[in-house]
Amino acid sequence: MIHNGKIVITKSKIPVFLMCFLLVDAALLPYIRRIKCTMGMLMILLWYLRNFNRFRTDREFRRFIACLVIMVVSLVIGFSVLPSNLPANFTTGGINVINYDITYSAIIIFAFIYYFYFREATKEYYEQFYAVLKFISITIFSFACLYIVSPTIFYVFRAIFTLSGNTRDVTIGASYVYRYTYSFSDPNSISAISVAIMMLIFENKNEKIWKKYVYCAMMLISVIASMSAQGLMALVICLFIYVARLFLEQKKRISTISLLITVVAIVLLFAAWVIIQNQPVIMKSLGRVTSNSNSAQTRLGVWKNLLANKGVLAYVLFGNGNAISLNGYAIMPHNGHLYLLYSYGLIFYMLFISIFLWKKRDTKWSNLMFLIPLFVCFTINVGLIDARYAMFMAALTAFGFEQAKRYDSYSYYMIER
Repeated sequence: MIHNGKIVITKSKIPVFLMCFLLVDAALLPYIRRIKCTMGMLMILLWYLRNFNRFRTDREFRRFIACLVIMVVSLVIGFSVLPSNLPANFTTGGINVINYDITYSAIIIFAFIYYFYFREATKEYYEQFYAVLKFISITIFSFACLYIVSPTIFYVFRAIFTLSGNTRDVTIGASYVYRYTYSFSDPNSISAISVAIMMLIFENKNEKIWKKYVYCAMMLISVIASMSAQGLMALVICLFIYVARLFLEQKKRISTISLLITVVAIVLLFAAWVIIQNQPVIMKSLGRVTSNSNSAQTRLGVWKNLLANKGVLAYVLFGNGNAISLNGYAIMPHNGHLYLLYSYGLIFYMLFISIFLWKKRDTKWSNLMFLIPLFVCFTINVGLIDARYAMFMAALTAFGFEQAKRYDSYSYYMIER
């Protein structure tokens, strides 16, 4: 509230202010350099310690505790096999790998904590979360436009919000083109988040339909700027299912204006695709589905070799931490399923999926379209080792499940009531 010309935050407003801050912090605010985390991570850790007893009887929280126990045991097992599991030239005495093991495990733990916090917060502050989500989508689009105008300026600006100036690039002809990442470390992460936000906005019944398509166009530009093949794949899948459901809805009347806007939007998107599909950047992006420019093998080849050389049944109870190797070389499997299976075991994997990527008892699959891009990112990439992505994905998932509980039909926003 405003009192005597000054903004005063009353006690009753503190919880909603905290939620909004934590959401923006997860997406964008700078890291604290010395301790390599954001202010929000410290704040949410304090929230977790203060509210631990509150969740003791919660079913999902018990799954998290089970995951925590499995994770600790798997890390111990991983540390014990480091000398034989990794080549000597990869690390010095296993120090670097141990550091990565602990860091990546901590990121996953924070993802769980963020999920539980936002699961509770969105029950009471759903509308405020949605408003901040739209603001974040505008920043994603704005940074994408900055990237399109000048990748150099974008990466200088991006360094303010990240711990590293690392870039992701693709080769086009004889030159390198840096890819758009927003504040995340991987362009695939922002492409998945962009499509997930687009679907959540589509699913909001209170948003005007023309605004839905404006946000859709904004997120489409962000996906194209990232040059992410998996982002384009998720976008096509989501739009196909959306259009199919729209035209298969026969029991309820569809608004003529809404239908006309939808058809025009689809035609414009198709026309734009015809124009850009043969552009070098787009062709290179699509080629990344089966080719990994940072590896001598395709991702499909890595997955095949991992499954052939490492029996999944050997990792039912526990894994080897994050120490995953193949033929004497430490590798990143570029697949969240294999990453969790070999790092922490089958039980951990199933518990993780049940919390983040599976429907709840009081939700319908038809209301969970936002999970498609997150699942695609998890399958073709990993995502979880990017702290920002893990935290924001957890918040987005909690909000998405809350929204799904509130609405009965996916195509409600097209129906005359």
